[in-house]
Amino acid sequence: MASLHIPSPGEAPGVYPIARRGEHLKHLSFTVVELGESLREHSLDSGEEELSLDFYTGPVRVEVEGGFGRWSADVGPRASIREAAPMIYAPAGSKLRLSCLDGPARITIAGALGKPGGGPALVAGERIMRKDVGRDNWSRLVLTHIADNIDAARLISGETVSAGGWSSFPPHKHDRFALPSECPMEEIYYFQVDPPQGFGFMRV
Repeated sequence: MASLHIPSPGEAPGVYPIARRGEHLKHLSFTVVELGESLREHSLDSGEEELSLDFYTGPVRVEVEGGFGRWSADVGPRASIREAAPMIYAPAGSKLRLSCLDGPARITIAGALGKPGGGPALVAGERIMRKDVGRDNWSRLVLTHIADNIDAARLISGETVSAGGWSSFPPHKHDRFALPSECPMEEIYYFQVDPPQGFGFMRV
């Protein structure tokens, strides 16, 4: 079994694979990319995975090439982790290049087995699905960027903004077919905190 404790890579420029599909997890992969002075850009092939790119600092230029042609988008700096940021979807069979435009940039890349066809998409503003969930100290805002609104095969990606309470309450699971309440799914939680002395943990 893969270690359940993966130390933070910090903020040093580099490419940090956290989970590899088929090795650490069955369905998902997850990588943190820190761009900076010693690493101004990063190129990768999506291979058989479809990808979602989430942005925490920036700005960043994203260039994608594949059977759909060439596509690019600039994602501006993020004012606050509390504000919804754009995500980018890239289909399987894509070549990507990420470039920091002004100062350091942190990007996370999540992947799942994709499908041929389709094209990249920038999901921002009204394209983000928003839903208030829970109540009391387990209320939160769920922002879903990539799901049925994108021509994705399997990947669901988004952010949850919590004001310091439980973010996955009431306790639940996704390990069996029992529709409509449950179906098998893997999940990756990547915590960001504001103010910086905050913390996050998950009890499994």
